[in-house]
Amino acid sequence: MRKIPQPYRTFLCLLLPGVYLTLVILFDWMEPFRTVAPPLLTIGLLLFSLLIGPACMVFWAIIYSSTTTAILLNPRIYSFFSNGLSSPEMSSHKFRVMGFISTAIFACVFSWVLNRLRSKQETLDHLLLQMPMPVVVSDIEGIIVLANERARILLGLDGTERDKGLFFDLLAPRLHQGACIAEYLNIFKTGCSEDKTLKLEIAGKPAMARLELLHTTPLKLVTMIENVD
Repeated sequence: MRKIPQPYRTFLCLLLPGVYLTLVILFDWMEPFRTVAPPLLTIGLLLFSLLIGPACMVFWAIIYSSTTTAILLNPRIYSFFSNGLSSPEMSSHKFRVMGFISTAIFACVFSWVLNRLRSKQETLDHLLLQMPMPVVVSDIEGIIVLANERARILLGLDGTERDKGLFFDLLAPRLHQGACIAEYLNIFKTGCSEDKTLKLEIAGKPAMARLELLHTTPLKLVTMIENVD
């Protein structure tokens, strides 16, 4: 969702939950059983907490909570969505409303936390891309998930900044590839000490790189290529 341009992202954040709410209400009105809107709206809130920003999440949490409260606590509305049936007591409905509001609050908090984490990741990626030396970010399988412009030029990577090249094919010394792979994997297992370096090879030329392990989920290794002989 964050990769979509801002005007379209805002439109979708307002449209998708509204469409979902409309479909749930129509389905609840047409099906012959007691109201199913509250659990379906709960599912919707949890789903949209993964997709939309905190501001929109708060807005739709209020709308969904108001809708659920009206259905469960207003006998006429409850009867309308329950095929004419009425509830003999309202105590359980009050607890259901409290549970729904708690879920709505959780969804808003989760959306805010997730948005903060994504912003931090984007900031980190931006800093790595702007570094003056060639920088490559790879995962435990050796797949390059991020490379700045200097690294892409040096390694001959084409396309966007997120090329799915393989670290071992591009940087491991041909005659010592096994040892390089073993040392690479050991970094993910035991961690990376300060000033950790790794002897690499680029287009047949020896290179020296400084390493830093990012404690993200999953773990990622930052390789900063300092010089190529």
